[in-house]
Amino acid sequence: MEELLYALARRAFDPRTRDRLKARLARGRRALAPALRAWHGQFDAAALRAELARALPARFDALMVHCALDDLLPMYAEGVGPLLAALRGLCGPERTLVMPAFTFLAPGGDLVEHLVRNPRFDARRQPSQMGLLSEAFRRTPGVLRSLHPTHSVCALGPLATAITADHHRAPTTFGHGTPFARMAALDTVILGLGKPFYRVLTQSHAPEDLLGERFPVPRRFREVDVVLVDASGEHPHRLRADVTGVERQLHRLRRLLAPGDLTEWWFHGVPMFWAHAGRITELMCEAALRGRTIYPGPTLA
Repeated sequence: MEELLYALARRAFDPRTRDRLKARLARGRRALAPALRAWHGQFDAAALRAELARALPARFDALMVHCALDDLLPMYAEGVGPLLAALRGLCGPERTLVMPAFTFLAPGGDLVEHLVRNPRFDARRQPSQMGLLSEAFRRTPGVLRSLHPTHSVCALGPLATAITADHHRAPTTFGHGTPFARMAALDTVILGLGKPFYRVLTQSHAPEDLLGERFPVPRRFREVDVVLVDASGEHPHRLRADVTGVERQLHRLRRLLAPGDLTEWWFHGVPMFWAHAGRITELMCEAALRGRTIYPGPTLA
């Protein structure tokens, strides 16, 4: 039912209206906090780490986390510091922790026009728009950030350089040479905390860029020249922004997956999921080559 309501809202309301509705829902959730905590119980960072150790695979190389602190409230009883420490502790020194540091939410909603007027992206200072947890992670000493004006990722651990390096040199945002293709090639677990997969699974963009012209849904792009800045200096970059304008229906991804490819559960009333980046990418590519995608129309899964 929640998936259906989400899909209907995406069709019926423009982004600004959806933002207003989300703000109202958040206010209502805060008002109902005592009742929600009484019903679902509370948990702290240590309990969350223990739950993730139980639920996730025993072996993986990298953990890509989609989460904002607000997604866990009001059942989560601590702050962003313990939450980040729990995720770092879960990965330990042998695994790499990854989070999105996206910056595609432009004032007025027109990303390309915003970049035309503001073509400079300083990866050292530009905050993540993906919530307080991802911003706290970005600011953590030792964290590396890929160089991209809209879909950078941050990483900490033995594979951080391998995942983040040379994102700005890749010809696409999500395809070959990007962190998303590299995570698919590694043993990467994608973890969602507080939101269902159909709201945050960015990895689902990778097949579109990996397949290019073989992808069965025609795509339109606008190119804009930007200047990317990091500790090594300035880097000219031509962004190919996807302006296809067709609403992806990610909740239909289940039709492309086999049992066990996507694990979903609830922890103290908080939705969670995990999936292998490589498996999701592989299955979506194979389905697209057979004419099945998550876009509306004759190719819909």
